[in-house]
Amino acid sequence: MLGIFWNNYSSRSLNLDERPQKLLSKLSILRNEIPSLKEEIDDVLGLMATMFLSNNNSRYDSSYDILSESFEMAELTKENLKLLLKWLEATGDYVQELKHLRIWKEFLSQKSEEEFALDLTSILMFADWFHETACKNLSQYTHK
Repeated sequence: MLGIFWNNYSSRSLNLDERPQKLLSKLSILRNEIPSLKEEIDDVLGLMATMFLSNNNSRYDSSYDILSESFEMAELTKENLKLLLKWLEATGDYVQELKHLRIWKEFLSQKSEEEFALDLTSILMFADWFHETACKNLSQYTHK
């Protein structure tokens, strides 16, 4: 899970400023706490998500063409992992996943930067293997 999120969203997370991140996170919480305001909050969240969370720089995006465009992934640092988790929190879509990812973050943060980068590299290699294998074996069911 961490590898897939890193591959898809790490570069986006580098560009999210703290104020919009906090506002998006709080709005996502309010959306769940006050059902009567859900539609209005969704309108604001949609606009803000478009402004602050989106870009088209994902290795696994169906429109991404590895031959015609280079992909830039965030540097493998503890700080960038923290930014990725904040970005995921701001989306409001990964509440359950963040519980597990925060445990991974705590575990990995106890390592040196070099060990951290090596461990995350292994995680990313596994995520790439999983993605390739899933596409190969499931594409007959999911191919557009």
